[in-house]
Amino acid sequence: MESSNVTLLAADGKLGGFAGCNSYVRAYEISGNQLSFHAINSTLMTCVDGQIMQQERHYFDALQSAGTFEVKDNHLAITYDNGKGVLIFEKVVTTGG
Repeated sequence: MESSNVTLLAADGKLGGFAGCNSYVRAYEISGNQLSFHAINSTLMTCVDGQIMQQERHYFDALQSAGTFEVKDNHLAITYDNGKGVLIFEKVVTTGG
């Protein structure tokens, strides 16, 4: 299965990024180590590659069913689907100039 890089940027109670085909933004709330997301807003592009489109749908579903999160070193882990899965993000620092 083909895949693409999914990005997640968080600031001021909102997160966004690129999900494979579309850019997205959604609000989130944190209570202890529990994470919950509000409805997603995304662009409505259709992927030429059906596998990438399916990856994006799975990613959005995973965020919608998010449970707990943990930040360790340069990684963010978000459990989803009642702990059956985990999304892992690596912090990437970019420099302007």
